[in-house]
Amino acid sequence: MPCLGTNFQTHKIVEAQRQGYQQIIVWLDSDKWREARHISDNCKWLGLSSKVVLTDLDPKIYSFDDIKRYLEA
Repeated sequence: MPCLGTNFQTHKIVEAQRQGYQQIIVWLDSDKWREARHISDNCKWLGLSSKVVLTDLDPKIYSFDDIKRYLEA
């Protein structure tokens, strides 16, 4: 579920959990590492597994195969 943006609000995390998601992967440009860490910490605080992916380019620039490799790492 792409959420677009650096402000992933708590109610969206709760909604993702309600829908059965167990893990949230936060993928932002590397210059947004603080925001990514904050979102990931909020997910963990609410009981979801979370990891952060930081890349030099915006996720939409990458091919499907590249995205799959990043998410499986």
